[in-house]
Amino acid sequence: MLKTLAGRWSGGVGWSTQSTPNPESGPAELYGVACPTAESCTAVGKQGSGLASKTLAQRWDGSSWSSSSTTNPAGLSIGLEDVSCTSSNACTAVGNHLNSSLVQTGLIERWNGSTWSPQSIALPSGSKSTYLHDVSCITSSACTAVGRYGLEGGDEATLVESWGGGEWAVQTSPSPEGYELPRFTGVACTSPSACTAVGWARKESEGVETSGLVARYE
Repeated sequence: MLKTLAGRWSGGVGWSTQSTPNPESGPAELYGVACPTAESCTAVGKQGSGLASKTLAQRWDGSSWSSSSTTNPAGLSIGLEDVSCTSSNACTAVGNHLNSSLVQTGLIERWNGSTWSPQSIALPSGSKSTYLHDVSCITSSACTAVGRYGLEGGDEATLVESWGGGEWAVQTSPSPEGYELPRFTGVACTSPSACTAVGWARKESEGVETSGLVARYE
């Protein structure tokens, strides 16, 4: 059964594993982590398996890891994929779930130092589904999340969403011509107007080819 795992680098001492909390029954997995200081880290993932999975968050206070209660929307197969923190009291996590209509939908949750709260994802025009894979926050009220969204007929397009302290908004993002299923899987920002997103796209020819995808927002 899968259990959470954390490791700590201590310079010349090297890497060492850390004890992390786990539910009494069922698997638990961690996918993303952010540490705004050496004494403050937040890790996110999911607990449970298959359609019954729920969001999972754990926090490091400089001496031990502890569970952090998260919220879960109505739906199935709920989990968080990445988190970005600008302080111990300001984190944004992104992930995905099947909503009550069984449509894949992006998930955003915000930590304010005491509770996790859901935020509404912006839906691109014509989208049939949305997926969020990564997030980068450069201030407590400036974040960029990336992923992909589904189109009519089964194709997909890249997805970029920005948050300035109010509502999330969709940004126009490139999808390379001649390629299928483009998506952004990672993003890093140095300011609200300077971000780089990376991912990949697929091209059908004699065989299935994939190509790296990099985009810059300025």
